[in-house]
Amino acid sequence: MVPVLASHRALAVPEILHYIFLEFGPSEDPGLHFTAVTLSGSSAACQWDGEVYFNPGNRDALAKLARCCKAFADIALEILWKVQTSIVPLLSLVTSFKKRDGSYVRIKLTISGPIANQSIHVHQTFVSKIAGSWKRVELYARRIRCLVVSADAGARKIDDFVFVQLAQLLKEKPLLPLLHTLTYPISAEIFLFVTDHLRRVTINGRSGQRGEAAFLHALLEKAPGVQHIASWTTFLPSSLAILAKFNHLTHLNTGDQAITGLPYLKAVAGFRHLLELHICLPRFPKLTPADRILMPALQTLVISGDDQSIQDTLQCLCNAPLVSLAITYHWSKLPKGSSWDDLWQHRLKPISKWVASLQSLELVDQERDSGDDEALVHSSNFDPLLGIAQLKYFKFTSEATFEFTDSYFLKIAESWPKLQTLLINFRKYEHEPRATYKSLEAFANLCPDLRHLSLRIYLNSGNLHTSPRMILKHGLQRLYITTPMSDSNYFLIARHLVALFPYLQEVDGAEREEEEDEDEEEPPASGFLGDWDAVAAAVRLCQVTIEDHRMRSRAPVIAHSACEVF
Repeated sequence: MVPVLASHRALAVPEILHYIFLEFGPSEDPGLHFTAVTLSGSSAACQWDGEVYFNPGNRDALAKLARCCKAFADIALEILWKVQTSIVPLLSLVTSFKKRDGSYVRIKLTISGPIANQSIHVHQTFVSKIAGSWKRVELYARRIRCLVVSADAGARKIDDFVFVQLAQLLKEKPLLPLLHTLTYPISAEIFLFVTDHLRRVTINGRSGQRGEAAFLHALLEKAPGVQHIASWTTFLPSSLAILAKFNHLTHLNTGDQAITGLPYLKAVAGFRHLLELHICLPRFPKLTPADRILMPALQTLVISGDDQSIQDTLQCLCNAPLVSLAITYHWSKLPKGSSWDDLWQHRLKPISKWVASLQSLELVDQERDSGDDEALVHSSNFDPLLGIAQLKYFKFTSEATFEFTDSYFLKIAESWPKLQTLLINFRKYEHEPRATYKSLEAFANLCPDLRHLSLRIYLNSGNLHTSPRMILKHGLQRLYITTPMSDSNYFLIARHLVALFPYLQEVDGAEREEEEDEDEEEPPASGFLGDWDAVAAAVRLCQVTIEDHRMRSRAPVIAHSACEVF
């Protein structure tokens, strides 16, 4: 009798197999917004509460696993079919689904009787031929939970007549009965995907079309439990009245185009049950204290617009327990007689009202093409944000450069001990940074949960000791320095980085901009693609050396002694 190994018994557990198969590489495609996103909602309203949706990056491997054995087939196929970017694979299960001229596909289905506005009849003798394949379509259609279809009309290679046939066959039943997440352009066929299980809907491409109101009405009738509705462009004002009837709507994205005016903003503000709102503001008349915006449940606000509109909106936003705030400031000329210091004082003042609740904050200047010199802002203008003690995520991108020093970065690290992500970037770096390696030491000592760090500091071997003074085991994984490398002593810099952050997975930074001279040949490369590539390679070499030393000694090793090899 062949003994059953423990690993074999473990693979017999479906939950373990499901977890293993999920590790076959999530997609990093930025267009797939469902990647590694945990969907929230009431378990009573959603059968897949808390489930992670992602697009497997290695579909071939999952297909091979499905063909490997019966034990693997169901779970591998479930993951493989769960997220789709087209319904072509599903309809391809029908034997009559064929391409014509390499672009459009046509299909014959089991339809009896004439089709509206079409002089076509399907004979009953054809029913028996594709009955089996259509059953397979229904079986696999129930596996699809997320459908994300590109808004590019050229990418839609299914002839409209196919959808007419599908509608006749389904008789108002959804094509994907268990669909949870839908991203699709407004079109006639989008109605085929409306099911009572829908919880997230994104209208990509052009919204504001004639079919928008009809689709929202159908969504309200057949999928009243929708919690998340988004549009790439602004909803029509008439659509807001329909959206207000969704009793379970908690997330609303009105698109990246400016709304039509102050009445539109007030209508959106009337959705007092919203937890998350994405909105782009136009330039409207200055709000008064009487224009109170009451959104007592709002926790996440993503807002963009000109400075005055954002300032007025934030000041009028009352009783909103914001946990996450993201602001994109549209470019505008500085008012006469004002400076960048005045501008940032004006911007940060209304944010200070949420210092007790904010955990995520993002402040971004809209990028502009300008030949202006680098503008400097005194670091003291940053002080209003230091009171946000619960901050875990902070992204700051500015056209002006804040003069942060080691002592000020120390204040930031002391003020935000729960930081997990810190991204500070200034688009111009004509002046040499005043902060140094000591800033990294401050964050390594005071922010134990930090995993992603991007700073503007000056790393130079002349300011470093021969051996690292501080040996830590901080869990930082990604480090980005927003200034070019000005030193060629890569190994010394790498030793100090590994001494603080031994688990670094990515190290990168801005590259130098060198003037090209056609008459002068470039010097031979030193073996690396760039300065920061050299540092990253040296970091990996230090890590491999430390691990090799640990394996040889079979005992914990001090990073300092391992780095001494270099």
